Amino acid sequence: MTETGRLADAASAVIRRHAAALGAPSGGGVSADTRYGRLLAEIASEMEAPPHVRIIGGSGAGRARLASALEAVLDVRCEVVDANAPLPGSAPDIEVFAWCTAPCRHELQWLRRPRRHPAVVVATRADTWAGEGRPAWAEGLVAVGECVPGKPGFDRVCRLVEQAAAEVPTLRLAVATLRLERDCDSLDVRDVAEALCAELSALAHTSPSPEQVAL
Repeated sequence: MTETGRLADAASAVIRRHAAALGAPSGGGVSADTRYGRLLAEIASEMEAPPHVRIIGGSGAGRARLASALEAVLDVRCEVVDANAPLPGSAPDIEVFAWCTAPCRHELQWLRRPRRHPAVVVATRADTWAGEGRPAWAEGLVAVGECVPGKPGFDRVCRLVEQAAAEVPTLRLAVATLRLERDCDSLDVRDVAEALCAELSALAHTSPSPEQVAL
């Protein structure tokens, strides 16, 4: 297990321990009798969930193939989205843009919209370029042919997604702390929420950063 994976597990365990103190049943259950218990259950589940990767591209870009391959290699949950479809309501943790031809207007609109999460652009179906060389639109992009481990393009995409995913537990922990601080007054649980926030902050400060882990 990676250090960032340990952070997610440790944070979830702390949250569920606080939830159990509310009178939840044994076995890791969370009390459904209080709004605070339900909030803790929701936050713990979010901490435990694998990073959400949204793969965006047009028809024939190999989105589903890339998604399946990434899920087989990395602990991530991939969502495949058509670049011509309406924008989904929720934001992912990471976006991967899969282009097999020069990007169309819709694909460029997707790429240019404001976001707070990392995005990676890759050129797919590079195994069909034989004899033609790299197209001009693909210059500077990671070129992915076969989506199998050991292929340089696919391995590089995996590294980029893995690096972005390493940041997710820390970001989720910060969001969890903000939610607790925001909601504790309306739920009349300021004292217990502050105690939980203190434990979560201690975890965040003692856990090595992804950059330190890479060293």
